[in-house]
Amino acid sequence: MTTRGDALRDYARRLVGHGYVVFLIHYFDATESTTAGELPVSPSKFKLWTKALQDGITHAAKDPQVDRHRIGLLGFSLGAFLALSESSQDSRVRVVCEYYGGTSLFLAPPQRMPATLILHGENDSVVPVEEAYKLEHLLKEQHAIYQIKIYPHLDHGFDGPEGDPGASKDAWERTMTFFDKYLAHH
Repeated sequence: MTTRGDALRDYARRLVGHGYVVFLIHYFDATESTTAGELPVSPSKFKLWTKALQDGITHAAKDPQVDRHRIGLLGFSLGAFLALSESSQDSRVRVVCEYYGGTSLFLAPPQRMPATLILHGENDSVVPVEEAYKLEHLLKEQHAIYQIKIYPHLDHGFDGPEGDPGASKDAWERTMTFFDKYLAHH
């Protein structure tokens, strides 16, 4: 939580304010690190972080305030890669809202894909926009529900403090709408 920790806690507070139970999973603790470190990310580290996410989901599902059949994940960058990878194997995850992530780090072929919101900057210099289109292709193959929004001319972290306020607001509104639509009781 050293990189963008304040922003992540703010997103969590907004979700809580909207009626969601929120857990911030500190997956870097699994490798006693504060960042992803050297890129590309090593499969061994990714596996440890994924296990931390699995354990976090298991913990959340046991909480009496949580409906274990309506779990959603919100991920940014590496967290989005982790959320997508885990949700492709874990039927407990019903929805993923992912900001500038992708599928290139998957450790296993997807078994399924939940409803997914893809939010990506067109000129992302860290995670190329091609990752968003590869994810869209996978979701189509899996016949999964999805929405995609590519923000023209924007880079990685477009929602951050040095990003684009209009895109940030739009992305958050899309996130809340998507969660409300696919996590709400039907």
